[in-house]
Amino acid sequence: MIEAIYNLGKILMQDDGNSGKVTPEPVSADRLIIINLDKDGKLINVTDTKNVSEYEKKLLYKRVRASRRCNSCTPTFFLNIKEPQKSITCLKSIFNWMKNYNSSVKEPEDYEAILKALKSYLKDFPPQSREKILLTVTVDGNFPSEIPEIVSAFETGYVQELGFNEIGTCSLCGSTTRITGKKSPFAFYTLNKVGYISGFSIKNHGKGFPICFECFKKLEKAKQYISSKNFILTKNAPRYWLVPGVIFDTEISGSNSLKELIENIYDLEYMKKYLHLTETEHQKLADTEEDILDILKELEDYLTFHFIFIEKNQSQEIIKLHIQDIYPSRIKKLFEAKTHVEKNLELKREFTFGTLGQFFWKWDKHSKRKDLQKYFLDLIDRIFREVPFSEALLIKFLLNGIRRAYLDEEYDKLTALNALASFLFVKATTEGIMETIKTDDVRNLLETLPLLNTPEAKGLFVLGVLTQRLIDKQAGTRKGNKPFLKKLSSFKLDQRGFEKLMPELRDKMEAYEIFGKFERELFDLASECFAKANQPWKLNVEKMNFVFAVGMGMKDKIYNKKFENKTDGGKS
Repeated sequence: MIEAIYNLGKILMQDDGNSGKVTPEPVSADRLIIINLDKDGKLINVTDTKNVSEYEKKLLYKRVRASRRCNSCTPTFFLNIKEPQKSITCLKSIFNWMKNYNSSVKEPEDYEAILKALKSYLKDFPPQSREKILLTVTVDGNFPSEIPEIVSAFETGYVQELGFNEIGTCSLCGSTTRITGKKSPFAFYTLNKVGYISGFSIKNHGKGFPICFECFKKLEKAKQYISSKNFILTKNAPRYWLVPGVIFDTEISGSNSLKELIENIYDLEYMKKYLHLTETEHQKLADTEEDILDILKELEDYLTFHFIFIEKNQSQEIIKLHIQDIYPSRIKKLFEAKTHVEKNLELKREFTFGTLGQFFWKWDKHSKRKDLQKYFLDLIDRIFREVPFSEALLIKFLLNGIRRAYLDEEYDKLTALNALASFLFVKATTEGIMETIKTDDVRNLLETLPLLNTPEAKGLFVLGVLTQRLIDKQAGTRKGNKPFLKKLSSFKLDQRGFEKLMPELRDKMEAYEIFGKFERELFDLASECFAKANQPWKLNVEKMNFVFAVGMGMKDKIYNKKFENKTDGGKS
């Protein structure tokens, strides 16, 4: 992962003449408050501007993590709106820190006067809701980047604090120069926890991940690039960083350079033009209006991608999943699997990772813990890499979602249909099973649906179809009430329970006068399947109930195929 990010940084800084220098960061805010001092450091006044971009290059903004100086090493930082006195304390710390590296830095004369003026200003021009306000200082009309003493202190102090104070071999470029292993542009890098970076201490930081300043800058540049645009696969998983990796270091598509492509790879409109894509309806696998994966799948395999799922907790960054080296051709395979599922099940709603993710959020909907997320991330990893996932475990989670919906009185056929679509998608992407499902006839469906691989599974599926037929009838005649659902024991029936359910179902269907010719055919088909099954059934309770629920979800599709002209009174 680090190598891919480093290579990205090399591409981004290919023509950068400042690769060996300390440079400030770009910054944006809603308002800039300026503390104006005279040449002796005495307060003149407090002014502001909303045109922050005009002054951006003068501000010398450089954020640092885990610092007592307001996360800054220059006198430009974000104002603590609720407690402005803390910002003034930080300002004092910053100037004291800079004086350690350049004694000529002119410090403000009276911090109390500055605090009083700042509070008065905020009272007259109160911050708006969620307004981001930058605070900076001018001395004799000059902003921080225009004051040589401040620039000098910033450059010297920043490098020294990163720990570039010993000679060693850089682990990235291999050069022998001043190196550090003390800091990293990434918040997930740490030296104070056992097991991280081989357990090296801060004292021996140069042995863990030694890098030179130029390589540090490349990592920093790449980090700014990838973190400025993080993506959503589904709301049921953390956002992810997309890191492009280069297979061939060469020019691509004539005049379009590799650097230009990389720099614009997150710009969907640019990518559409680059790939000459027509204005056809876009597809999506992610929970977004327009999915970047739909664009990336059209690239050739001269690039590969890393998917880094990051969970942020205040200043912490926790890597929850890292999927390495995914080619555009593999992403295309995922879309082919999506299309296969949608086409074969004739889905009216688009299948996305959100369809699958609804079954991998929480075991208990009302729990505060996202206790299924680790299983979902493992499944996502296997889907992208085409590695089989336990069918028993998959069914366990899908059935739990169906049960949960039932207990919350939210159960409908769509829940079971989404579960079947998710099952087929996982099978297609992790095992390559993409056989055509024939829905023109019930018997053909039983033979081609991958889930129905035993006689008892086929019988349970048909029994589910009949059960949903009765439930729909009850809902239509009893103002939405579905009393027969209680007979399903929250989808926890065993073999004996299903055998007991069959005659009860037939009696109820006859009572509601819906046991017509087609229902009799289905009932006989279920009986035929059960007669062929081994005793006891080979299926465990969870698969029994899942297959049964899937049959319920497929009821409308089966009836629609049987009664296409809607002339049979038995259809609901």
